[in-house]
Amino acid sequence: GRRLAEHRGGLPDPTEDVAVRRWLARVGPAADDLVAIARAEGRGDALQAAVDAVRAAHAPLAVSDLAITGQDLLELGVPQGPQVGEMLRRLLEQALENPAVNTKPRLIQHAREIQWTSGGWGRRDSGETGRRRDSGEGEMGKGKGER
Repeated sequence: GRRLAEHRGGLPDPTEDVAVRRWLARVGPAADDLVAIARAEGRGDALQAAVDAVRAAHAPLAVSDLAITGQDLLELGVPQGPQVGEMLRRLLEQALENPAVNTKPRLIQHAREIQWTSGGWGRRDSGETGRRRDSGEGEMGKGKGER
């Protein structure tokens, strides 16, 4: 009951795939109950269809759904510790935005780009260290319509 109450007010727009994926990632196992409540209130049919579509597409919704693991990141040179979890969460954000990036090669590429743009493994961009260190143009450097 309490977990459901935490999420009751924030249903996503069912026409926005990214919003539905982010919502499913945020509410986790409470999603089915929240959709059932919305349907009982007469406003959940479109949301149910959107949730079903996301699930049918096997979109990653949790770090454990990613095609890369903490061990993979350690092998790339991410320091053992909280940086691994932070990097996995950042990669999940990328995959929630665009599930097509959930392949090992593309996630490794994104991890390296995050490293370059943040000035090191696990450090967020402070604005001053945000310059790219390579001369190539990666996916992260492209505008929304160019990906």
